[in-house]
Amino acid sequence: KQGSTIWQRQQEKQRAREQEFVAEIPGLISHGGGGGNQSNSGETVLRYGRNGPVALVLRTDGTGEARYEAGQVAVSADGGRVTAMYRNGDVAVTADERGNAMVCMASGTVVYSHIEEKGGRLQDVITGKVTREWGPG
Repeated sequence: KQGSTIWQRQQEKQRAREQEFVAEIPGLISHGGGGGNQSNSGETVLRYGRNGPVALVLRTDGTGEARYEAGQVAVSADGGRVTAMYRNGDVAVTADERGNAMVCMASGTVVYSHIEEKGGRLQDVITGKVTREWGPG
């Protein structure tokens, strides 16, 4: 669009992407100028229904979170780490940009873990026995 800055065009593209995302999820409604509530802090907020609880928060610094309808955090992204949680708040999966990761069953049993400096292991989800281990790297 003529006269708009690169930042404005990026914001317009982001709003369009959010609208497409919202259109694909029944019951999820964005509020504000076509792309959610854009606050002074650079947050975009999407809600379940018209006045429902927060469903998604996206921040301009790349962090954000998705929430279950009851309000618990389902997925968060912060500082190079992504974490997914079960509805009860226990960690299901967490991973960072360096490849460090952990996967847990709903019971709390860790079935996969990897730490760059130490290596990792994989466990059978039924028996809990270690099926594979590896060193650093």
